Amino acid sequence: RLTRLGVHRRIRADLEETRARVLDSAPPDEAQLLNELQQIQTELEHSDFPVEAESFKAIVPFNALHRRVFQVYSHLLPPADAAGIHLWHTPPYAMLPLFATPGEPLRELRLALMQNERRAEVFNITNSSREALQLRLKIENLPGSTNPDYIKVHQVEYVDTREGEVVATALVPLELEKGHYLSHVAAGMTRQIWLAVDRPEIAAGAYEGKLKISCGQSEKQLSFALSIAPLRFPDQADCSLEMWDYLADINIPRYGTTAKNRPAAIRDMIDHRVDAVWGEWGSLPQIKPRSGVGKTIWDFDAAGNLVAELDFSGWDRFVKMWPQARYYLLAHPFGTQDTFAGHAQGSDSFNRALAQWASRWAEHNRSLGLPPRRAGICFFDEPSDEATFKTTYLFARAFKQGTDEILVWSDPSIEHMQAPYMREALEQCDILCPNLRRYLEGGKEMHAFYRHLQARGKQFWFYTCNGPTRMFNPAYYRLQPWHCFQHGATGAGFWAYADAGGTDSWNEYPAVGRASFSPLYFSPDSIATSKHWEAALEGIQDYQYLKMLQDHLDHLEKTSNDASSFRLNIPPVHALATSLIKQVSEIFGTHYAARLADDPSALAEEGRLNVLEMLRAFHQAQ
Repeated sequence: RLTRLGVHRRIRADLEETRARVLDSAPPDEAQLLNELQQIQTELEHSDFPVEAESFKAIVPFNALHRRVFQVYSHLLPPADAAGIHLWHTPPYAMLPLFATPGEPLRELRLALMQNERRAEVFNITNSSREALQLRLKIENLPGSTNPDYIKVHQVEYVDTREGEVVATALVPLELEKGHYLSHVAAGMTRQIWLAVDRPEIAAGAYEGKLKISCGQSEKQLSFALSIAPLRFPDQADCSLEMWDYLADINIPRYGTTAKNRPAAIRDMIDHRVDAVWGEWGSLPQIKPRSGVGKTIWDFDAAGNLVAELDFSGWDRFVKMWPQARYYLLAHPFGTQDTFAGHAQGSDSFNRALAQWASRWAEHNRSLGLPPRRAGICFFDEPSDEATFKTTYLFARAFKQGTDEILVWSDPSIEHMQAPYMREALEQCDILCPNLRRYLEGGKEMHAFYRHLQARGKQFWFYTCNGPTRMFNPAYYRLQPWHCFQHGATGAGFWAYADAGGTDSWNEYPAVGRASFSPLYFSPDSIATSKHWEAALEGIQDYQYLKMLQDHLDHLEKTSNDASSFRLNIPPVHALATSLIKQVSEIFGTHYAARLADDPSALAEEGRLNVLEMLRAFHQAQ
């Protein structure tokens, strides 16, 4: 019932939008078009589509009735060539509207990148004919072969949401069939094709490829200028990416993860350079309550001494699962009244038990060959007041009495410095990850305090947790790493990888009372990437560009006598990031949790290309 209501709402909204556009433009066949829309409306009122919800996907258009609405809209589009299509361009991360009007004719695509990174470009195909069209795409004249395997081709799908707003962000891979990528575009609609050049290992140079788009007997051709810089992107970026994935605790599937889609999720996270992974209770070194005579006996005695071996099986499985990870983080949010192994917070036995637990855990990590300070733990999620900061402080202080080889991670959620125990708690932590928006809105005293902790060797990260994220511009993901570089942060986090709102991402209509916070599209047996998720990857890569440029400048200053003259044409890298953020803020504000018609990511892309040219200059000067 909820799915049918959602379907009816969507088709009715698109019908009314088309009716308004017909009345506004007053075409010669206005009466005929309005009559067709009225007929569609009558049929919609008696429709029981879909018959069942399990296989339904809210990809627009839904069915023949929905396609007829856009067929009416095709009469309002500018005429095209004999094939009935327009080829045009928008920035890759711009939010393409459902009722799109083609822009200037497109002749060429351009993309510049390094080896071992992924960047994307797009083109749009608008069908102004009266019939759906089958499209065939072939990529030629680039190194490797026709349709080289380092170019991943996707089509962008329009998908409706529980909020009733259609977003064009889902990326569905196109399969090769007889030498062509096949796609289709309904009458009156625009199909966007997403071309991701994915970790090319071809020689540096400028290449002129061709994209051949065939439709029936007609063929169009685009030039594809691909530039591979004489630079290699590192296998691991300097800015960590965390998504609160919780994929390791296999006995408790979380959010959108299932036994069937979990392997694909693991591969996808690795593919998107996620290197700070999260586990929960099942991955912790386990302490066991055991039944005694009339009481509970723990693995610790009454004085807090460890008297039994801990169970490391979940932890070992977690570490083995992510061989590429930089940080293995565990979330064990304790309540403000919680004990540890039955010992009250702040007591001597509490301190002793936590210290011995930490010491034994660090010892086990050494036996695994895990380097120090790769493991970490969060004791309380988003501390914000006296009680939560006090709990963070008591647990962190006791834990660190046992080891300095395991990091204490904290995500304070506060905009001021008035909370008691805040300073004491954060001084005990190793990684400080405040909410980006709260940090930006915080005062000078807070910023100075964080800089003080950074100067003492604490790591500084940012995270955001707004939703529903598909309503936002992809700049929500892409620009956070620029903020990280600007403020000396070395980690970026987003809630959350698989929090898909409690339902299949392809049909959010049954979701009641929950919103999706995931940038991906989860179904029980698969996942699909999106523009938003690709923007997170590109943002991490943008950060690395800035870091590489800073490293070059630092090295040159230390080793070259004429460094100052060379630097005259290259501003300080920190200033580059600050300038971009200032420019974005003046246009869009500092809160990216909004659906923006314009595209802040285009400014990031311009900045990224400027840095790439500076890196080329360094390479040529060596």
